[in-house]
Amino acid sequence: MSSAEKSSAFPIKILLLVLGIVGVVVLMIVLGCGGLIYLVWTKVVPEFQSLQTSADAFVQDIRNGQLPSAYGRTSTGFQARQSFPQFQALVTQYPALRTYTSLTNAGIHISSTPGGTRGTVRYTAIGPNNSLSFTLILVQQNGQWRVDSFTVP
Repeated sequence: MSSAEKSSAFPIKILLLVLGIVGVVVLMIVLGCGGLIYLVWTKVVPEFQSLQTSADAFVQDIRNGQLPSAYGRTSTGFQARQSFPQFQALVTQYPALRTYTSLTNAGIHISSTPGGTRGTVRYTAIGPNNSLSFTLILVQQNGQWRVDSFTVP
């Protein structure tokens, strides 16, 4: 092998080495992104859906006049702070909760704190005579989302 053939083979080997390294890096990035998408799809999305379902069920129970069922969807902390008669009085104070014709989810958020996982769902209820914006804060108890706070700004 002549010296010219050796020098032309050297850049090809370097090029193949560089392309191999770049290929491995790209493959790792693709696999990492795929893993992240899988994690979000299997863990995060169901958690948001579960939170939304629990919050919607609470609001729907109130709208349908099933206040004992709605109160049963609250956390032990909520029930310690507010008795069922107080809860009934709160709901009665805001007729839009029972007469709305349109309910809009104005935002949903989940956060993890040292005290546990909390979810926030904001709604706007629009009725024939009035509208109402309110926020539900839910906590996880025994693997289920429970309403821990019901506030009207």
